[in-house]
Amino acid sequence: AGTVMSDSICFPAKMAHGHIIDLQKKGVDRIFYPIVVYEQPEQKGFNSFNCPIVTGYPEVIRSAVNPEDKFGIPFDTPVISFKDISLLEKSCRQYFNYLGISRRDFKAAFKKALKAQKDFKTGLREKAADIINAASKEDRQVIMLACRPYHIDDHINHGVPDMLAKMGVDVITSDSTPLVENLNDVAALTQWAFSNRLYNAGKFINKNHHLEIVQLNSFSCGLDAIAIDVLSEILTRSGKNLTVLRIDEIESPGSIKLRLRTLVETLAIQKQQSMKRNLPSVKSLPVFQDRDRNRKILVPFFSKFHSPFLKTAIKAMNYDFEVLPPPDAKSLEIGLKYTNNEICYPAIIVVGDILKALQSGKYDPDQVAVGITQTGGQCRASNYVTLLKNGLLSAGFSNTPVVTVHFKSDTLNEQPGFRFSRYQLIKTGLLSLVFADALSLMYHPMLVREKEAGGAWRIVQKYFDLWHTYDDMNQDKAITLIQKAVNEFNHLPRHDGRYPKVGIVGEIYAKYNDFCNYNIVNWLAEQGMEAEIPCLINFFSQSFINSRIDIKEYLTKRNIFMPINSLLLGMLRNFLKRVDLVLKDFQFYRPFPDIEDIADKALKVVDLANQYGEGWLIPGEVISLAESGVENIVCLQPFGCIANQVIAKGIEKRLRDLYPNLNILFLDLDANTSKANFFNRLHFLVQGAKTSKAFQSDCHIGHDLGCA
Repeated sequence: AGTVMSDSICFPAKMAHGHIIDLQKKGVDRIFYPIVVYEQPEQKGFNSFNCPIVTGYPEVIRSAVNPEDKFGIPFDTPVISFKDISLLEKSCRQYFNYLGISRRDFKAAFKKALKAQKDFKTGLREKAADIINAASKEDRQVIMLACRPYHIDDHINHGVPDMLAKMGVDVITSDSTPLVENLNDVAALTQWAFSNRLYNAGKFINKNHHLEIVQLNSFSCGLDAIAIDVLSEILTRSGKNLTVLRIDEIESPGSIKLRLRTLVETLAIQKQQSMKRNLPSVKSLPVFQDRDRNRKILVPFFSKFHSPFLKTAIKAMNYDFEVLPPPDAKSLEIGLKYTNNEICYPAIIVVGDILKALQSGKYDPDQVAVGITQTGGQCRASNYVTLLKNGLLSAGFSNTPVVTVHFKSDTLNEQPGFRFSRYQLIKTGLLSLVFADALSLMYHPMLVREKEAGGAWRIVQKYFDLWHTYDDMNQDKAITLIQKAVNEFNHLPRHDGRYPKVGIVGEIYAKYNDFCNYNIVNWLAEQGMEAEIPCLINFFSQSFINSRIDIKEYLTKRNIFMPINSLLLGMLRNFLKRVDLVLKDFQFYRPFPDIEDIADKALKVVDLANQYGEGWLIPGEVISLAESGVENIVCLQPFGCIANQVIAKGIEKRLRDLYPNLNILFLDLDANTSKANFFNRLHFLVQGAKTSKAFQSDCHIGHDLGCA
């Protein structure tokens, strides 16, 4: 327990720490804990991502337990993918070559391993079929345990299978059902292999009247925050209900047994009385068609620096978009009403913000559509569209279609009437992003120094307006505007002196959205602190690095687009160098980031195969800040954020080992977050920053407001 980095991580993750220490006590020669990004796809046409916690937890163990340095046990964490057999063979071959296994022996073993796995799965399904057939003949109840793989462990599942067996119930597992169902009608993005398995199991249960389902759920399981709702919706199609048992380190066999006995007795009564089940009608939103092209598309507000530039990027798409006003308390209230409250905080705000607009009466729900972005990766953010659709249906907006903007070649959301030029969007979008980031790099140093409140922001707004006067923006015009902005910021009346800097990293929405983060930037400025926020362009440009890494790590095959990827990255880096050259004339110049440099820094602590959420970008930005002298850092993360529990809070120890003077504060954001606690913790950071020896040595005491 003393090595667990995140209190809100799931129970199985906490168990992993003790398991590693137990292996050490047993005297193992080495530990094999691979980074598994993809599981084996059990159904064609659907993604097979692993849970990000499972993928990245070897990084947490390496940081928190450190078997190699602490125990002298080699800790092997190769990147492995089961998505493609040929790539799996290559990655396994690479690892066993490292261990000195001959190619001949490896090929023989690999072939036998594939057969053994196939035979096991076949045998498991045959056994389940025998149990179901026998139960049907004897009129016995069968309950399927829908769970994650680690729930087969007797300690983690608290003996649930044995409890059911003693109640006269046959038990089968969710991976023992035949894969005959089509998941095209599932109301979710089928992106995770084990969630897909649960959906398949639910559809199988619906066709067997004597089968019921119990789901084991770990507290803080981010994937289950979506899977529970989807699985429940699938079961209602046959009039069945989902029983969910929460499993964590607090053993409560009494309450679990009571829940199970109640379920078993209820099912027996229903059978005796031949009770009919209500079969609700399944509702869905209309798909955006060609006839919907004239609908106004409402998109949620993201950040005050970047949302205004959506107009420019959207203009290239030839649709009527409207960016909603910034979210507020009403957005949160509505979001909590219409979403699963265990989903991440940004999702609750975004869904609530859109529903608030539709409920305002300003728009005709039958004449508008709503739009959000999708990444298509391991993070839950790609399933925001599922939450939004469910929220729209629950709130009564059943005629309002949803569109998503993404850059994946596959269809993440059915929208035949929503088409746009990816090239044009990338071109205008990247120009807008870089321009907004350039203004941000100048605004934040001036915010804490401005003599007249609001002076720095008026300059930003001026250049917002100037940008929108151009119909054909290009690099040269953008550079010219940035040069003019540099001159105006340099002449803004300001206070002299040095101010302690605080870096702000974390989840993208929490980092840039003022409502979500309680306007932390302005609050820090009021305390005499200069906020340093990494550029948003980093988030998008890391995809260029990821494409290269995926091929190197055998996560995907080389394709014809790789040269284009390298060309685009080169063009972007050249443009950023031009922008950086102009920014050097700004009095409080900060170098424009280089994504290659950030990736190299991230490699000091994590494998670049960790690409879920912000992925390796967070440690890369933390190290970039630390090496530039910014040692006080706030990491903003939604409570229970899957990625941040691994790639930020989870590797804190390794970051501190590399940079002993690093003072990093992790702040969770949630609908129930106490503002008093949030700002009290920030106060400690501020006081520490102002009184640090490093800052005091750089100040002229008595002449610097930051040292007052």
